[in-house]
Amino acid sequence: MKKRVFALFLALALALGLLPMSALAAEDPIGTVTVSIETKTIDGGYLVEPMEEALYAGDTVYTILTRVAEELDLTVEGADAGYVTRIGDFSAFGCGDQSGWMVALNDDHNTWPLPELKDGDSVRFCYTYLTYGYDIDLIDLVDKLAETCAQAAEYQGDNAEAVAAALTEAEAKLAEISAYESNQAYLDSVTIYGPDSETSTVEALIQALNDAISGPQEEALPFTDVDGHWALDSIRKVYDQGLMTGTKDTLFAPDKTLSRAMVVTILYRLEGAPAVSGENVYTDTADGAWYTDAVIWADQQDIVGGYGNGQFGPLNDITREQLAAILLRYAQYKTYDTSASADLSAYTDAGDISAWALEALQWANGAGLISGRSADLLAPAGSTTRAETAVILVRFLEQIAA
Repeated sequence: MKKRVFALFLALALALGLLPMSALAAEDPIGTVTVSIETKTIDGGYLVEPMEEALYAGDTVYTILTRVAEELDLTVEGADAGYVTRIGDFSAFGCGDQSGWMVALNDDHNTWPLPELKDGDSVRFCYTYLTYGYDIDLIDLVDKLAETCAQAAEYQGDNAEAVAAALTEAEAKLAEISAYESNQAYLDSVTIYGPDSETSTVEALIQALNDAISGPQEEALPFTDVDGHWALDSIRKVYDQGLMTGTKDTLFAPDKTLSRAMVVTILYRLEGAPAVSGENVYTDTADGAWYTDAVIWADQQDIVGGYGNGQFGPLNDITREQLAAILLRYAQYKTYDTSASADLSAYTDAGDISAWALEALQWANGAGLISGRSADLLAPAGSTTRAETAVILVRFLEQIAA
């Protein structure tokens, strides 16, 4: 009956404007926080396991703690003063001159002053007895190590051997830790802080597991002009193998045409950049240029010839039929199988192929190295970009040289 009378009074007060809506709105929660009270450094457990608690405007970690303690009939001292001296049977200095309660907001117990709470925050009151919270850090890491081991045990990817090796080492550490009768005994036996500490050891094991699970990571290319490029995978492969570098430190210039000097330099690098001797027979190839040794080597191995009259044309754009001829001669020099041959009559410009390049283009097309620019155009005299060359070179390595 009293509740009905109060409800009627409240409705009347609101209707007459005697009580502002804000008076009620102020009592509505603005979200929730997750709260726990932990003694994991001592006994591996909780006084209060993680639970959700309503968050009201103006709440602090201490008002939250007080409310949870009242709900659970748990003794708390010092929360009203902003320094908790006791929760349950665990008090400040009760387990040594460094022991006491620390609050971790969103798993960070080094945040000070504490910011205003917001919806979704995690509030952990953790008991520390050793080195002012470093024991909390280590126990948290051990828990994280166990979680990561569980993830690694379910791994079914291509890097299974590396994951298994990292997991064996990590599980050995967990077994060593679990052999102690309590967390306090374990923490008393180890160095917690420093480069050679148990904390560093456990961190390294977690990192090794995560690295194994994620697998080998590709290093970012230094080039700013290849992101999203259709030939990115091939560009990465030829760069990683040292066959093609950038035109500048941060530019690969994928759509720039390739010169004859660049082609012989790529093959020279592929051959391991052997020492060269003998005369440079080309008058347009300067001694000591970045491509000179490659030109001399390629000429001596009959992989590339000049135009005649002492001209090599090192900086001339290379045509598709020239590239096919050079690759065929290199494959023959390496005694690779060069028996592939394609009928090029479907290309409407097949008649434009130079007689000296016909066999080479038939081979390159049949071997899957050089396809048409379209379904009916081969473009034998067309230039070749650096990106196209990267793709052709990767195909050569994977399909011919493998």
